[in-house]
Amino acid sequence: MRVCFKGLVLVIACWCAPLSSMAEQGADLGRLFQDSGVDGAVIIHSSTGEEFVSGPERVDRGFLPASTFKILHALIVLDTGVVANEDEIIAWDGVDRGYEPWNSDQTLRSALQHSAVWVFQGFAREIGPERMQHYISLVGYGNENVGGPLDSFWLDGELRISPREQLTFLERLHANDLPFSEHHMEIVKDCLVWEEADSWTMWAKTGWTMRVTPQIGWLVGWVENSREVWFFATNLDIGTREDAQMRFTITMNALERVGAFNESAISP
Repeated sequence: MRVCFKGLVLVIACWCAPLSSMAEQGADLGRLFQDSGVDGAVIIHSSTGEEFVSGPERVDRGFLPASTFKILHALIVLDTGVVANEDEIIAWDGVDRGYEPWNSDQTLRSALQHSAVWVFQGFAREIGPERMQHYISLVGYGNENVGGPLDSFWLDGELRISPREQLTFLERLHANDLPFSEHHMEIVKDCLVWEEADSWTMWAKTGWTMRVTPQIGWLVGWVENSREVWFFATNLDIGTREDAQMRFTITMNALERVGAFNESAISP
C-alpha cells in the first residue's frame, strides 16, 4: 500500500454492511457528522449511477474552495507554461512559514501533495488576473468569481463552489473531459494519488479555509476499483484541529458504508 500524503492517518472508525436503500444510506451518513460533533455534508456518486447525500441543502451551497482549487490551478499552471512539468523545481524563498514541508524547494507534485500555499500564490501572480478568469470561466468552476486578492481569492475572496459542483468537476477530470490536454490532466491526476490498496486506489485533495469564520474543511476526490468509480466531496465546519481530522474519518466511513471498498463489489 502506498500513502502519498505523509503524516495523515486515515482512520476508518467502523465498518458496516451496506444498507437497503439510498434514503437510508443518506440518513446514516448524516449520523456520521452527528456522532462526530461537527456540522457538514457529504455527497457520493458512483459511475454506475448511484448517489448518496447527507445534508442535501448544504451540498448545493457554495463555499470557498480553499486548497481544493489547487486541482484546477495546477491544470492552469501547466497549460500556461508557468512550469513545464510536475517535477520542475520551484525554489524556496527562504521564508519560514511554520510548517516544515513548506520550508524547502518544491515541485508542482510536492506543492499539491503538501498543499503549499506560497507556491500557488506565486503561480497565481505569474498567471495574472485575466488569464485566471479566462480559465475559470472556460471550465465553469463554481460561481466563476475571482474577486479578491489575486493570490488568495480561493482562500478568502469571492470564489465559491458547492460540494455537488466539486463532484461534477472531478467527474470531468477523471474522464479527461476538461478543456486541457490529456497529458496535463493525467499529470495532475497522478499527483493526486492519495492511497493505493490491493483492490482500490484513492485520489484526493484537502482544503481548509482558515481565514474566514466559520472555517470550512474539504476532502474531495474519488476511489476506483476494478468495477466502478466512487466520487466524493465532504464539507464540514471546523472549530478545532480535531474537527479537521473528521474530514478523513467521516469520508472513509462514508465510502465504506456505501460499498466503495467492498471486495464483493469488485470481484470478477
